[in-house]
Amino acid sequence: MKLQIPALDAVQWALAALAVLVVCIAAWWLITSPAREAQEAAKGRATTIQSAANSASGRDAANITDRAHNTASTIENTTRDNADAIRNAPGANQPLNPDLNRVALERLCNRPSYARTEQCLQLARSRQPAR
Repeated sequence: MKLQIPALDAVQWALAALAVLVVCIAAWWLITSPAREAQEAAKGRATTIQSAANSASGRDAANITDRAHNTASTIENTTRDNADAIRNAPGANQPLNPDLNRVALERLCNRPSYARTEQCLQLARSRQPAR
């Protein structure tokens, strides 16, 4: 028994080839669909994880900045409180050795909270070379 293939004209061969092509494309799409879906799901999970990491990073940065600001404020407040205590202590109005007074003032002027006081500005101007 021989398999008989009916005689087809060119249009029928083209339609048959197109049908085979469509079936092959559909089969390929169906076979690869789970992999594409898994890839999209993995991308979604990665995006969620990355978003959470970005949020945590931003939160950490804000907390670090806040702690640094609070620490700097505490240090500056302590420095000012100490200076006030020294200036208001008994005997604070007694004359000091000029060299000791200059060194103490220079050290205080290194602190940001004192750098713009009139005494520190005068000290800075006195250190500048004459023009």
